[in-house]
Amino acid sequence: MTKFDRLEYSRETQTINHFYNKFRDFKDINKIIPISKLYERSQNIYESIKEIIDYQIPFGFDFYNNTATNVFFLIEQTGLGIHYEAYKKLFNPRDIKYNTLDNKVLTYYNLYNATSRPTNSFNSVNYAAIPKTQEHRRSFKPTNDYYVEFDFDGYHLRLLAEQIDFQLSAESAHKQLARLYFDKEEITDEEYAQAKQINFQAIYGKIPEEHKDLEIFKLIQKYIDYMWVEFEGIGFVENTHSGKRFSEELKEMHPAKLMNYMMQSLETSRNVLILKEVLRYLKNKKTKVALYTYDAILFDFSKEDGKETLQDIETIMSQDNKYPVSFKFAKDLGL
Repeated sequence: MTKFDRLEYSRETQTINHFYNKFRDFKDINKIIPISKLYERSQNIYESIKEIIDYQIPFGFDFYNNTATNVFFLIEQTGLGIHYEAYKKLFNPRDIKYNTLDNKVLTYYNLYNATSRPTNSFNSVNYAAIPKTQEHRRSFKPTNDYYVEFDFDGYHLRLLAEQIDFQLSAESAHKQLARLYFDKEEITDEEYAQAKQINFQAIYGKIPEEHKDLEIFKLIQKYIDYMWVEFEGIGFVENTHSGKRFSEELKEMHPAKLMNYMMQSLETSRNVLILKEVLRYLKNKKTKVALYTYDAILFDFSKEDGKETLQDIETIMSQDNKYPVSFKFAKDLGL
């Protein structure tokens, strides 16, 4: 979180490696390894990284170490229901036994990326980018009654609008801006697609020349310029939600890239807080959060909890329509 690089350390302990290699399928392997050897390995790891631990507590550490890790730990406990043979054939995981349990596959979120946006690739399967084919999608099944996916509308656009104090209504964000670009009320499908492309480019720092005089793009450019002046002046910019800093330790930084990193960080930090609230709400319910994919959250929904549960989740996620969401449901991931 300070050097924006992986912290590598040696795990070489001859005795422990012997046990791990010989009894790799034994579930409680550490119970048969002498505790003195487990202690020795932990001590060696500590000795190799203690200078970095003592170096400084990075800004944002509390948010990620206490809030984010707990949130994603709880999501990982749910797992995704699978049709075992179909999943095994289609995804070909490196070791099918490693993260499957009772016809569920467990995922793993890596939070410590340069932008702070988590990845979810585990046992050679990328759960953040499950193929869109019906065959792949139908190999997953809910452990309750339905998969329900809530999607944020124009999420990055709304996050950016909040930063620059540009007002958007609950209507489609892309459609609202399309009306500005094309100066008309009724927007065609083609114009809507063009507006999405313009918005995508603007979010990542490329202001379209033909629209640069519109108020929203003046505000976006002002925001980009402000962040860059701050970055060059004091050496970092900070996500106000999480405290995470993007500093001069990041190589080959430029204004558009800094904007990209900040948007992904704002998305992540807000979602962590939303997920924390959702998980607290679902604590005593059968419905669970099954998968997080940036601008969407997948729930394993139980009809026993009633439709009011979905209504409450929508209210929590949208913050009373400040960040509107839509949902769809199915018996598999072909939503």
